[in-house]
Amino acid sequence: RPEAIVSLVQKLLHHDAVGDGAVQLHLHPLDAALVAAQLGGTLNDRGWRLVNDAELQRGGCRLVSPLGELDATLAVRWERACAATGLEPPWQLS
Repeated sequence: RPEAIVSLVQKLLHHDAVGDGAVQLHLHPLDAALVAAQLGGTLNDRGWRLVNDAELQRGGCRLVSPLGELDATLAVRWERACAATGLEPPWQLS
């Protein structure tokens, strides 16, 4: 569901620890196009800049702000979800 990235970015826009201005949102180029089409005006109003990053998998992103960096890549989100249930991610060796 490629459109799920828009929902993720909307949540990031309202995250207290992110703030406004000088924020770089790194997305896969195809996701960046979706986000720009749906949220471009809002991102511009907040001073956020979209950065095409072909190294990222679709559906994930990295956010860099003066307050720090937030890793919302798929791998990290999956790892956190597994940890919340007490499970080790399948790619980690015991």
